[in-house]
Amino acid sequence: MSDAEVSALLTFNQNRQNSVLLSTEGSIGKFKSDMTDGSSRMASSFGVYPVQYAGSSGTTLTIQNINHPSVRGFSLKQNLTGIIPGVAYQSVIYNYGYALSSIGDQPANILYTPGLTGWTYLFNFDAARSTGIGSLWQSVMDHVIGGSAMYKVRWELKCGRNIVLTGADGWCGSGNGTLLSTITVPNVCASSLLPILTGYVYPYYSSNPWFERTGYYTSENDAGYLLSLNF
Repeated sequence: MSDAEVSALLTFNQNRQNSVLLSTEGSIGKFKSDMTDGSSRMASSFGVYPVQYAGSSGTTLTIQNINHPSVRGFSLKQNLTGIIPGVAYQSVIYNYGYALSSIGDQPANILYTPGLTGWTYLFNFDAARSTGIGSLWQSVMDHVIGGSAMYKVRWELKCGRNIVLTGADGWCGSGNGTLLSTITVPNVCASSLLPILTGYVYPYYSSNPWFERTGYYTSENDAGYLLSLNF
């Protein structure tokens, strides 16, 4: 890949809203058009330092972060087998890229990096030949298509309207269906305060979910709700 091609690709991704660059191996633009080493040219745009090595010898990928829509539906520490390691970058740029999974002690196997306007994904292993990541591919593609329009839902159990006892978050899917959320009640409400169940939807990346909510539910609007919430 020539320097001009690399520059054009990165410029496009940085200047186009919601664009995505995806690499299926940890050797992005490794060679220039004259076959000299060019592995450092795109590394920072994918959130990694430009130092490559042969990669881990492990064949199991472990999910390490489930707070991102590209791993929606997976559980923490869930393992995927049938991985082909391949060439890999050694480490992630702090506070810029972050690992969503790992292979053995390899520090970053799937990376998502916020760009200026676009995003980049790096499968830091030989994803094209790995046989056990079909569900992961689907989850990543769902996020590529849905982009920033993906939402989470939060349920909160309250004493009165202001005291939150406990809560649970979950991913919103296509806008219909069911979501099972488990809430453990840590305490009971004082007799002067009625238990209330509330729920609201918010953008997954929000730093203030309540302020940025886009939909809201309260059990106060349902007749007879106290019969099911009394505890």
